[in-house]
Amino acid sequence: MNCLDFMRELNADPRRLSAAARAHAEGCAACARTQARQAELERELAAALNIHPPAGLADRILLEVKLQRRRSVQFLAVAAGVAMATGLTLTLPVLRQAGLPAAMIAHVQGEPHLLTIQAQATPEALARELSRIGAVAAAPIPVVHAAPCDVPGGDGGHVVFDTPYGRVTLLLVPNRREDIGKRLEKAGFVAVVRAAQRGCYSLIAQNEQALAAAEAMLAERMRWRT
Repeated sequence: MNCLDFMRELNADPRRLSAAARAHAEGCAACARTQARQAELERELAAALNIHPPAGLADRILLEVKLQRRRSVQFLAVAAGVAMATGLTLTLPVLRQAGLPAAMIAHVQGEPHLLTIQAQATPEALARELSRIGAVAAAPIPVVHAAPCDVPGGDGGHVVFDTPYGRVTLLLVPNRREDIGKRLEKAGFVAVVRAAQRGCYSLIAQNEQALAAAEAMLAERMRWRT
């Protein structure tokens, strides 16, 4: 063993030197001095850490921690109550004003992967979802996703299809008919609500051109059941 190997082993764990390291220190004065200084530092550190706290200190610390937690909980409860009251006062009128289009945009934002997936939904899946609002596809629609979905108002359908101007989401709401014709632009999306034979549906796009193309496509290819 050379001096470099000895120093590596000493720094790794000075209390557990191998037989080769101990033999090297016995024959090398420089490494022996280094080992002695290391041992002295270890003793000084152990003495510094060997502190006996005053009697009752642990109990006093625990009591103070409990009091601090209790004060923090009381403060947070009051703050949460104020925030909730203020928040409800401010947001309820906004939510009532935004209505169904805002809920639809939030729904699309919650599933961003559907705006980029590379897939193709079956005609049967599309037919199943369109039937929720009393509609049928009279011509093929380039659908990448068609599945049941928990939409505002209850069980509904989530359809995503492509247009020349970008991907558009079609949310089908069979149990609700409100905000018909209402539009909203928010967070980079534009949404509109249209009446259906049973309930309503919403189209959500990321630009006006895609929304217009989607409306034209549905007007041409979607029919209501007789």
